[in-house]
Amino acid sequence: MQSDNSYLNGAWEPVSDEVTLDKLEVIGEVPKDLNGTYFRNGPNPKFEPKGRHHVFDGDGMIHAAEFSNGKVTYRNKYVETLGLQAEKKAGQAIWPGLMDRPDRTLPEGWGSDGWLKDNSNTDLVVHNGQVISLFYQSGDGYLLNPKTLSPCGRLDLDSMGVRSISAHSMVDERSGELLFFDYSTKAPYMTYGVLSSTGELMHYVPIDLPGPRLPHTLAFTEQYTILMDLPLFWDPELLERDIHKVVFYPELQSRFGIIKRYGTGDSIRWFNADPAYIYHICSAREEGNKIILDGCRMESPAPPPEVLDKKSRLEAWTSNNARLYRWTFDLNMGETH
Repeated sequence: MQSDNSYLNGAWEPVSDEVTLDKLEVIGEVPKDLNGTYFRNGPNPKFEPKGRHHVFDGDGMIHAAEFSNGKVTYRNKYVETLGLQAEKKAGQAIWPGLMDRPDRTLPEGWGSDGWLKDNSNTDLVVHNGQVISLFYQSGDGYLLNPKTLSPCGRLDLDSMGVRSISAHSMVDERSGELLFFDYSTKAPYMTYGVLSSTGELMHYVPIDLPGPRLPHTLAFTEQYTILMDLPLFWDPELLERDIHKVVFYPELQSRFGIIKRYGTGDSIRWFNADPAYIYHICSAREEGNKIILDGCRMESPAPPPEVLDKKSRLEAWTSNNARLYRWTFDLNMGETH
């Protein structure tokens, strides 16, 4: 692996073994009424990267700690994505990474860019009795057995007419519904949908945006879903030349689209706020005619121009300055506080 890349060394050094470890030693005592499984997804490259390696490029690996009657079992497995299967067959990495240029001589890739590998390394949800592993740029939903982490196929998005599904899709634990969005460089630039508790497509609509965007998450309340149009996205002029350069536009406002859970695309209401970027949210709730959103706000999400050398610039993208922040959207007045 690349010796000078901090995302391949130290705490980020890839784990090569898939194991199941029964009856782990416990220092102290695990409460006997603590029963269940903690799941974690994360990047873990199988092969030497083809180009500059960004932390987002690693293959998805699921780690699980199962608690049962005071005992703990650990297991980990790669997510057997289509891309990883192809690379295993080739014995090497095939697709370039996020910080590289597209290689149009390769088979078509995945994600909003259309040329990356869907490595399914970003998040997971438990829905309809299965673990679903997801990709940050919107891709397939890989199904895993929650007991063994064995692969169980993919969400059948094609038969639903769904383009792809975002990494930070969310399950409403009251209804069991899965709320999701996706984004693309091709119109419609965003779609939004709802799967039932048993996996049927209940709702799916296009969302009108000014151009290709890079939202990372959504939020929801009992009645509403909150979608985002934030001023960090591909340079439109360079994108026309197939160059995917992400730029922060501080002159543009952040926009939050509030839509009824089963609302039509043209019914969405947009609320403006100061420019920023949001990777993750904490919670959202309704209070009368107001919606309150708590999240991690990045005022300066892109590296400053003076960070020029490749290594520093690579690392600067994850050295964000996120702070806990609250937005209040007044549905009656149409105002953001």
